[in-house]
Amino acid sequence: MNKVLFVDDEKNILSSIRRQMRNHFTVLTAESGAEGLQHLLEQPDIKVVVSDMRMPEMDGVQFLRQVAERAPDTIRLMLTGHADMNATVGAVNEGRIFRFLLKPWDNDVLLAAVEAAMRQHQLIHAERELLEKTVSGIVELLVEVMAIFDPNAVGRGSRIRRLSRRLAEEIGLPEPWQLELAATLSTLGCITLPPEILQQLRENKPLADGDMQLYNQHPQRASRLLRHIPRLDVVSGMIAAQQGRFLLEKPVTALREPELIAFGGHAVGMLLALDEKQQQGGNPEALLKEMAGNSKQYDPTLVAELQNIYASGFMNERHVMLAELKPGMVLKQPIYSTTGALIMPAGQQFSGVLIERLNAFAQRTPISEPMLVVVPN
Repeated sequence: MNKVLFVDDEKNILSSIRRQMRNHFTVLTAESGAEGLQHLLEQPDIKVVVSDMRMPEMDGVQFLRQVAERAPDTIRLMLTGHADMNATVGAVNEGRIFRFLLKPWDNDVLLAAVEAAMRQHQLIHAERELLEKTVSGIVELLVEVMAIFDPNAVGRGSRIRRLSRRLAEEIGLPEPWQLELAATLSTLGCITLPPEILQQLRENKPLADGDMQLYNQHPQRASRLLRHIPRLDVVSGMIAAQQGRFLLEKPVTALREPELIAFGGHAVGMLLALDEKQQQGGNPEALLKEMAGNSKQYDPTLVAELQNIYASGFMNERHVMLAELKPGMVLKQPIYSTTGALIMPAGQQFSGVLIERLNAFAQRTPISEPMLVVVPN
């Protein structure tokens, strides 16, 4: 049954609400804002929160503001016996209230409001699921196109894709798919570079000043390409900002859109820097320790989160046969044919389509097995 949390400092009101709502929802109650926040911490599947306005120590505006920061997916309602316009405006602006109801309430009106809040929660999640599936399909298509033009660039995005998603979830980004997509397509602009520059990059040869300037513009080119796709404004902004710096000084849920874009861009840039050093033989734990000592260049909060992720055993290496490949695995070492020809460079993240293509190729030309892959936890 759907969970709803009611917060009020008057026990008799909470008792009345429990009696009215218990046959419709799983009802949780709290007599203070602090107790309500503890419920949210222990039961993150709470969908709706209804709070009284006037409470000691932490009023309804302060409480719902923290709810919005800590559990942004909850739908928030306010109950009050005081029709105070300033309080109403503060609650709507700071707590992002879905409905505002006056005491004494009509039982049917309150029940209808909570049911509407539940439907709103379902709509938000249904829209998000649809958007993520649509975006996922777009990503797979773009990655396949990128692989034709520049497999090396695809490898970089693929290697940091899963790590970016985990980082976004651990740090509490409301829409973790945005950072994941920005990381995956961070090198999309490289497909616009002249073939000779791409070849030099593949061979790790230094670029002339003019070519380097052209290469450094690839994030802006990728951003312009993605702006034509609806709902990807934040993602394209993050990609354009990947060479910037940002210091996280408040919860990510409280970031305004320009700050979120700058933060995401910095995170993508940091993941790319970490990946580049790993490809040169660096150990991720040692590299992150080095980054931690350079707080002017790398945000300390992001570095600490990445250290925790790696400490948890995020990436495991394994040798697998072709038949054992699964989507999400990342190729650790290049794949060669049995005659020594390069088939696939390291860094590719396997999708269902890529596995099918590799199987089709192997039916014509035998490949060397087993393959060393990274299996994310």
